[in-house]
Amino acid sequence: MSGTFCPASMCPLFAPNGSPWTGEKDSECPQDFNKCRWWQGFGGEGCDGCTAAVSQITDAAFGRPVLQIGPVRAKRGFAAPKFFDCPRAAECQWQRESGEKLCPPRLALSLGLDPKIVAY
Repeated sequence: MSGTFCPASMCPLFAPNGSPWTGEKDSECPQDFNKCRWWQGFGGEGCDGCTAAVSQITDAAFGRPVLQIGPVRAKRGFAAPKFFDCPRAAECQWQRESGEKLCPPRLALSLGLDPKIVAY
């Protein structure tokens, strides 16, 4: 699976200008996720950024506080649900992990949440 990119470096919904943390653009995901510069999985199990992002959405949907310590933060609460046909879905690691479901930023948008809620 080559040509898979980290959403933190290219997602049109929360990182359109590259990573808000490092400024990197279009960073290709290593196939060995233990070498991922963005997220070292708990216990060396690999990248779990997608799972953590879904947890952020779940917390926000239930009105629970969401940890957001980075420079990109959600600025609004609930709004009308929207759908986004992502032009980069085929090359996004989170979309690949999500399979037929929406990736976390698109899921947030479909629930009426600011997609930046996934940027923790």
